[in-house]
Amino acid sequence: MLGLAASTHKGAIALLGLHFVNKGIINREQNKFYQRLFDFRGKGDYDDWFEIDENDILPLLEPARQFIKTIEQLITNK
Repeated sequence: MLGLAASTHKGAIALLGLHFVNKGIINREQNKFYQRLFDFRGKGDYDDWFEIDENDILPLLEPARQFIKTIEQLITNK
């Protein structure tokens, strides 16, 4: 679509902010949500004492569905 490429997750987050959030294509709340998920992923991979349970995950399901829907719409131009 735009020919953008990132070699790291942080690079992808930066490109998302620069080319989609700053232009109002993706709202700031969705961007913060994506960053939050990335933080959870990093803690899960690298923090020996990080625990997350069902009560932490359930509130994230609907925002995740909405974020995926937004990205799908961008990819398919709908």
